[in-house]
Amino acid sequence: MRTSLALTALLALAACNGRGEDTGPTLDTGWFADTGAFNPSTCPHRVLDTWPVSGEAGWYYRDAPLLWTATASTEFYRATLLDAADREVPVHMEWDALRGAVRPDAPLNPSSDYLLLLDDCTGTTALPFRTSALGLPLEGGPSSLVGRSWLILLDEAEWVEPAGFGALMSLYFTVPVLLGADWADASVVDLIGAQGYADDLGVIHQFPGKPTWDYPMASFTDAPWFFAEAEVATLSFDAVEVPVYAFSLEATFSADGRTVGGAVLRGSADTQDMGVLIGRGGQDDAICAMAASMGVSCVDCPDGSPYCLDLYVTGIEGVELEGTTLVTVE
Repeated sequence: MRTSLALTALLALAACNGRGEDTGPTLDTGWFADTGAFNPSTCPHRVLDTWPVSGEAGWYYRDAPLLWTATASTEFYRATLLDAADREVPVHMEWDALRGAVRPDAPLNPSSDYLLLLDDCTGTTALPFRTSALGLPLEGGPSSLVGRSWLILLDEAEWVEPAGFGALMSLYFTVPVLLGADWADASVVDLIGAQGYADDLGVIHQFPGKPTWDYPMASFTDAPWFFAEAEVATLSFDAVEVPVYAFSLEATFSADGRTVGGAVLRGSADTQDMGVLIGRGGQDDAICAMAASMGVSCVDCPDGSPYCLDLYVTGIEGVELEGTTLVTVE
Protein backbone atom coordinates (compact mmCIF):
# COMPACT_ATOMS: atom_id res chain seq x y z
CA MET A 1 0.00 0.00 0.00
CA ARG A 2 1.34 3.43 -0.94
CA THR A 3 2.23 5.86 1.81
CA SER A 4 0.40 9.17 1.91
CA LEU A 5 1.40 11.94 -0.48
CA ALA A 6 2.66 14.15 2.33
CA LEU A 7 4.85 11.40 3.84
CA THR A 8 6.17 10.24 0.47
CA ALA A 9 6.95 13.80 -0.57
CA LEU A 10 8.68 14.45 2.75
CA LEU A 11 10.85 11.35 2.36
CA ALA A 12 11.72 12.25 -1.22
CA LEU A 13 12.63 15.82 -0.31
CA ALA A 14 14.64 14.60 2.66
CA ALA A 15 16.61 12.38 0.31
CA CYS A 16 17.33 15.42 -1.88
CA ASN A 17 18.39 17.52 1.09
CA GLY A 18 20.72 14.77 2.20
CA ARG A 19 22.73 15.40 -0.96
CA GLY A 20 22.92 19.15 -0.47
CA GLU A 21 21.24 21.57 -2.85
CA ASP A 22 19.35 19.56 -5.46
CA THR A 23 18.93 20.92 -8.95
CA GLY A 24 17.87 17.70 -10.68
CA PRO A 25 15.53 14.75 -10.38
CA THR A 26 15.72 12.29 -7.50
CA LEU A 27 15.90 9.14 -9.57
CA ASP A 28 19.03 7.01 -8.99
CA THR A 29 19.43 6.36 -12.71
CA GLY A 30 22.44 8.37 -13.69
CA TRP A 31 22.33 11.60 -11.68
CA PHE A 32 24.30 10.22 -8.73
CA ALA A 33 28.06 9.83 -8.84
CA ASP A 34 27.82 6.16 -7.80
CA THR A 35 25.75 4.25 -10.35
CA GLY A 36 27.69 1.01 -10.22
CA ALA A 37 24.81 -0.78 -8.54
CA PHE A 38 22.76 -0.43 -11.72
CA ASN A 39 24.35 -2.55 -14.41
CA PRO A 40 23.03 -1.63 -17.88
CA SER A 41 23.19 -5.30 -18.84
CA THR A 42 20.79 -6.31 -16.05
CA CYS A 43 18.86 -3.04 -15.62
CA PRO A 44 18.77 -1.22 -18.97
CA HIS A 45 15.29 0.27 -18.77
CA ARG A 46 15.90 3.33 -16.63
CA VAL A 47 14.43 6.81 -16.43
CA LEU A 48 17.31 9.24 -16.97
CA ASP A 49 15.72 12.64 -16.46
CA THR A 50 12.41 14.28 -15.65
CA TRP A 51 10.59 17.58 -15.96
CA PRO A 52 9.46 18.75 -13.44
CA VAL A 53 12.27 17.98 -11.05
CA SER A 54 11.54 16.85 -7.51
CA GLY A 55 10.21 19.73 -5.41
CA GLU A 56 9.26 21.95 -8.36
CA ALA A 57 6.95 24.65 -6.98
CA GLY A 58 5.81 26.58 -10.06
CA TRP A 59 4.49 23.96 -12.47
CA TYR A 60 2.07 25.23 -15.12
CA TYR A 61 -1.24 23.44 -14.63
CA ARG A 62 -1.74 22.62 -18.33
CA ASP A 63 1.74 21.14 -18.94
CA ALA A 64 2.38 17.41 -19.14
CA PRO A 65 5.24 16.04 -17.00
CA LEU A 66 8.03 14.61 -19.16
CA LEU A 67 10.50 11.79 -18.70
CA TRP A 68 13.52 10.74 -20.72
CA THR A 69 14.48 7.07 -20.78
CA ALA A 70 17.52 4.96 -21.59
CA THR A 71 15.58 2.66 -23.92
CA ALA A 72 12.62 2.92 -26.28
CA SER A 73 10.97 -0.16 -24.77
CA THR A 74 8.02 1.76 -23.38
CA GLU A 75 6.39 -1.31 -21.85
CA PHE A 76 9.05 -1.30 -19.12
CA TYR A 77 8.09 2.16 -17.83
CA ARG A 78 5.05 3.25 -15.86
CA ALA A 79 3.94 6.65 -14.58
CA THR A 80 1.27 7.31 -11.97
CA LEU A 81 0.09 10.74 -10.86
CA LEU A 82 -1.51 11.30 -7.44
CA ASP A 83 -3.24 14.39 -6.07
CA ALA A 84 -2.89 15.71 -2.52
CA ALA A 85 -5.53 13.26 -1.28
CA ASP A 86 -3.67 10.26 -2.76
CA ARG A 87 -6.29 9.93 -5.49
CA GLU A 88 -4.96 8.73 -8.83
CA VAL A 89 -5.22 11.40 -11.54
CA PRO A 90 -6.26 9.93 -14.94
CA VAL A 91 -3.34 10.22 -17.37
CA HIS A 92 -2.19 8.65 -20.62
CA MET A 93 1.32 8.30 -21.99
CA GLU A 94 2.49 9.84 -25.26
CA TRP A 95 5.89 8.62 -26.49
CA ASP A 96 8.33 10.20 -28.92
CA ALA A 97 11.38 7.93 -29.12
CA LEU A 98 13.08 8.20 -25.71
CA ARG A 99 10.78 10.91 -24.37
CA GLY A 100 7.48 10.20 -22.66
CA ALA A 101 4.79 12.73 -21.80
CA VAL A 102 2.53 11.97 -18.85
CA ARG A 103 -0.56 13.68 -20.24
CA PRO A 104 -3.37 14.34 -17.72
CA ASP A 105 -6.82 13.76 -19.20
CA ALA A 106 -7.85 17.18 -17.83
CA PRO A 107 -5.82 20.20 -16.67
CA LEU A 108 -4.40 19.94 -13.16
CA ASN A 109 -5.64 22.17 -10.36
CA PRO A 110 -3.65 25.39 -9.82
CA SER A 111 -1.85 25.96 -6.51
CA SER A 112 -2.05 22.25 -5.70
CA ASP A 113 0.34 19.48 -4.67
CA TYR A 114 0.91 16.39 -6.81
CA LEU A 115 3.11 13.31 -6.67
CA LEU A 116 4.54 11.70 -9.79
CA LEU A 117 5.46 8.02 -9.30
CA LEU A 118 7.82 6.56 -11.91
CA ASP A 119 8.49 2.84 -12.27
CA ASP A 120 11.54 1.51 -14.11
CA CYS A 121 13.91 -1.40 -13.55
CA THR A 122 15.31 0.28 -10.43
CA GLY A 123 11.91 0.35 -8.73
CA THR A 124 9.52 3.20 -7.94
CA THR A 125 10.66 6.77 -7.39
CA ALA A 126 8.45 9.60 -6.10
CA LEU A 127 8.75 13.18 -7.40
CA PRO A 128 6.57 15.72 -5.57
CA PHE A 129 5.72 19.00 -7.28
CA ARG A 130 3.29 21.89 -6.91
CA THR A 131 1.40 23.82 -9.56
CA SER A 132 1.61 27.60 -9.79
CA ALA A 133 -1.30 29.98 -9.26
CA LEU A 134 -1.92 30.30 -13.00
CA GLY A 135 -5.36 28.89 -13.68
CA LEU A 136 -7.11 30.33 -10.63
CA PRO A 137 -10.44 32.03 -11.50
CA LEU A 138 -10.35 35.65 -12.61
CA GLU A 139 -10.92 37.78 -9.52
CA GLY A 140 -13.18 40.23 -11.32
CA GLY A 141 -14.72 37.68 -13.67
CA PRO A 142 -14.14 37.54 -17.44
CA SER A 143 -15.59 41.02 -17.98
CA SER A 144 -12.71 42.50 -15.96
CA LEU A 145 -10.46 41.93 -18.98
CA VAL A 146 -12.44 44.13 -21.36
CA GLY A 147 -10.57 47.22 -22.54
CA ARG A 148 -7.21 46.02 -21.20
CA SER A 149 -4.12 45.09 -23.21
CA TRP A 150 -0.93 43.09 -22.72
CA LEU A 151 2.58 43.08 -24.14
CA ILE A 152 3.51 39.57 -25.33
CA LEU A 153 7.25 38.96 -24.84
CA LEU A 154 8.07 36.79 -27.86
CA ASP A 155 11.74 37.76 -28.04
CA GLU A 156 12.30 36.25 -24.58
CA ALA A 157 10.49 33.00 -25.38
CA GLU A 158 11.75 29.60 -26.52
CA TRP A 159 11.57 29.17 -30.29
CA VAL A 160 11.12 25.40 -30.61
CA GLU A 161 10.43 25.50 -34.35
CA PRO A 162 12.02 26.00 -36.77
CA ALA A 163 14.27 23.41 -35.05
CA GLY A 164 17.83 24.73 -34.77
CA PHE A 165 16.70 27.90 -36.51
CA GLY A 166 14.75 29.59 -33.77
CA ALA A 167 17.73 31.58 -32.48
CA LEU A 168 17.87 33.50 -35.78
CA MET A 169 14.14 34.16 -35.67
CA SER A 170 14.34 35.52 -32.14
CA LEU A 171 17.43 37.59 -32.99
CA TYR A 172 15.58 39.56 -35.66
CA PHE A 173 12.22 39.71 -33.96
CA THR A 174 12.23 43.26 -32.65
CA VAL A 175 8.65 44.55 -32.85
CA PRO A 176 6.45 44.15 -29.73
CA VAL A 177 3.28 42.12 -30.06
CA LEU A 178 0.19 43.47 -28.27
CA LEU A 179 -2.95 41.64 -27.26
CA GLY A 180 -6.21 43.33 -26.34
CA ALA A 181 -9.62 42.19 -25.09
CA ASP A 182 -12.67 43.71 -26.80
CA TRP A 183 -15.19 41.48 -25.04
CA ALA A 184 -15.20 38.65 -22.53
CA ASP A 185 -17.86 36.76 -20.62
CA ALA A 186 -18.27 33.25 -19.26
CA SER A 187 -18.79 31.86 -22.76
CA VAL A 188 -16.60 33.74 -25.24
CA VAL A 189 -13.67 36.12 -25.50
CA ASP A 190 -13.03 38.53 -28.38
CA LEU A 191 -9.34 39.40 -28.73
CA ILE A 192 -7.38 41.58 -31.13
CA GLY A 193 -3.66 41.69 -31.83
CA ALA A 194 -1.44 44.54 -32.94
CA GLN A 195 2.14 45.54 -33.53
CA GLY A 196 3.66 47.93 -31.04
CA TYR A 197 6.65 50.22 -30.70
CA ALA A 198 8.71 51.71 -27.89
CA ASP A 199 8.97 55.50 -27.60
CA ASP A 200 12.12 57.34 -26.52
CA LEU A 201 11.35 56.55 -22.88
CA GLY A 202 10.87 52.86 -23.59
CA VAL A 203 7.10 53.01 -23.16
CA ILE A 204 5.22 50.59 -25.44
CA HIS A 205 2.38 51.89 -27.62
CA GLN A 206 0.21 50.49 -30.40
CA PHE A 207 1.82 51.17 -33.78
CA PRO A 208 -0.42 53.82 -35.38
CA GLY A 209 -1.95 52.91 -38.73
CA LYS A 210 -0.79 49.27 -38.70
CA PRO A 211 -3.69 46.87 -39.35
CA THR A 212 -4.72 44.89 -36.28
CA TRP A 213 -5.20 41.12 -36.35
CA ASP A 214 -8.73 39.92 -36.10
CA TYR A 215 -9.13 36.88 -33.85
CA PRO A 216 -12.58 35.35 -34.36
CA MET A 217 -14.64 35.08 -31.20
CA ALA A 218 -13.15 32.22 -29.18
CA SER A 219 -14.57 29.99 -26.46
CA PHE A 220 -13.80 31.17 -22.93
CA THR A 221 -15.47 28.31 -21.08
CA ASP A 222 -12.02 27.26 -19.83
CA ALA A 223 -11.24 30.75 -18.49
CA PRO A 224 -8.75 32.04 -17.57
CA TRP A 225 -7.21 29.94 -20.40
CA PHE A 226 -7.93 30.91 -24.00
CA PHE A 227 -7.07 29.81 -27.53
CA ALA A 228 -7.32 32.39 -30.31
CA GLU A 229 -6.43 32.01 -33.98
CA ALA A 230 -6.20 34.58 -36.76
CA GLU A 231 -6.15 33.71 -40.47
CA VAL A 232 -3.04 35.84 -40.90
CA ALA A 233 -0.96 38.19 -38.75
CA THR A 234 1.86 40.41 -39.96
CA LEU A 235 4.97 40.41 -37.77
CA SER A 236 8.08 42.52 -38.27
CA PHE A 237 11.50 40.91 -38.24
CA ASP A 238 14.01 43.77 -38.12
CA ALA A 239 11.65 45.99 -40.17
CA VAL A 240 10.82 43.20 -42.67
CA GLU A 241 7.07 42.58 -42.80
CA VAL A 242 6.39 38.85 -42.53
CA PRO A 243 2.90 37.36 -42.95
CA VAL A 244 2.25 34.50 -40.50
CA TYR A 245 -0.64 32.28 -41.56
CA ALA A 246 -2.87 30.33 -39.14
CA PHE A 247 -1.46 32.51 -36.38
CA SER A 248 -2.62 31.10 -33.05
CA LEU A 249 -1.97 32.04 -29.46
CA GLU A 250 -3.04 30.14 -26.36
CA ALA A 251 -2.34 31.34 -22.85
CA THR A 252 -3.69 31.78 -19.34
CA PHE A 253 -4.49 35.08 -17.62
CA SER A 254 -3.42 35.45 -14.00
CA ALA A 255 -6.24 35.79 -11.46
CA ASP A 256 -5.79 39.57 -11.32
CA GLY A 257 -5.47 39.82 -15.10
CA ARG A 258 -2.17 41.65 -14.87
CA THR A 259 -0.05 38.95 -16.51
CA VAL A 260 -0.30 36.21 -19.11
CA GLY A 261 1.56 32.92 -18.78
CA GLY A 262 1.92 29.44 -20.23
CA ALA A 263 1.54 30.92 -23.69
CA VAL A 264 2.19 29.04 -26.93
CA LEU A 265 2.33 30.58 -30.41
CA ARG A 266 1.96 28.65 -33.65
CA GLY A 267 1.86 29.67 -37.28
CA SER A 268 3.46 29.43 -40.71
CA ALA A 269 5.75 32.35 -41.63
CA ASP A 270 6.23 33.41 -45.25
CA THR A 271 10.02 33.93 -45.47
CA GLN A 272 10.43 35.06 -49.08
CA ASP A 273 11.16 38.69 -48.09
CA MET A 274 13.52 37.78 -45.23
CA GLY A 275 16.64 37.20 -47.35
CA VAL A 276 17.76 40.78 -46.68
CA LEU A 277 18.26 39.81 -43.01
CA ILE A 278 21.13 37.51 -43.97
CA GLY A 279 22.56 39.65 -46.77
CA ARG A 280 20.66 37.92 -49.56
CA GLY A 281 18.06 40.48 -50.48
CA GLY A 282 15.96 39.58 -53.50
CA GLN A 283 16.49 35.83 -53.07
CA ASP A 284 13.09 34.43 -52.24
CA ASP A 285 14.52 31.09 -51.14
CA ALA A 286 17.41 32.45 -49.04
CA ILE A 287 15.90 31.61 -45.63
CA CYS A 288 14.60 28.25 -46.83
CA ALA A 289 18.05 27.36 -48.19
CA MET A 290 19.63 28.23 -44.85
CA ALA A 291 16.96 26.24 -43.01
CA ALA A 292 17.57 23.25 -45.29
CA SER A 293 21.26 23.31 -44.37
CA MET A 294 20.11 22.82 -40.76
CA GLY A 295 17.79 19.96 -41.64
CA VAL A 296 14.60 22.04 -41.61
CA SER A 297 12.26 22.05 -44.62
CA CYS A 298 10.05 24.87 -45.74
CA VAL A 299 6.41 24.12 -46.57
CA ASP A 300 3.94 25.58 -49.02
CA CYS A 301 2.27 28.86 -48.07
CA PRO A 302 -1.48 29.28 -48.64
CA ASP A 303 -0.70 31.05 -51.94
CA GLY A 304 1.26 28.00 -53.15
CA SER A 305 4.73 29.51 -52.82
CA PRO A 306 7.19 27.07 -51.13
CA TYR A 307 8.69 29.55 -48.66
CA CYS A 308 6.82 29.08 -45.39
CA LEU A 309 8.46 27.94 -42.16
CA ASP A 310 6.38 26.50 -39.35
CA LEU A 311 6.71 28.43 -36.08
CA TYR A 312 6.24 26.97 -32.63
CA VAL A 313 7.13 29.23 -29.71
CA THR A 314 6.70 28.31 -26.03
CA GLY A 315 7.58 29.84 -22.68
CA ILE A 316 5.86 33.07 -23.66
CA GLU A 317 4.87 35.54 -20.99
CA GLY A 318 2.95 38.78 -21.10
CA VAL A 319 2.49 41.86 -18.92
CA GLU A 320 -0.36 44.33 -18.84
CA LEU A 321 0.04 47.71 -20.50
CA GLU A 322 -1.84 49.70 -17.90
CA GLY A 323 -4.13 52.41 -19.25
CA THR A 324 -3.83 51.14 -22.85
CA THR A 325 -6.78 49.98 -24.95
CA LEU A 326 -6.08 48.70 -28.45
CA VAL A 327 -7.89 50.34 -31.34
CA THR A 328 -9.05 48.19 -34.27
CA VAL A 329 -7.43 49.22 -37.56
CA GLU A 330 -8.79 47.60 -40.74
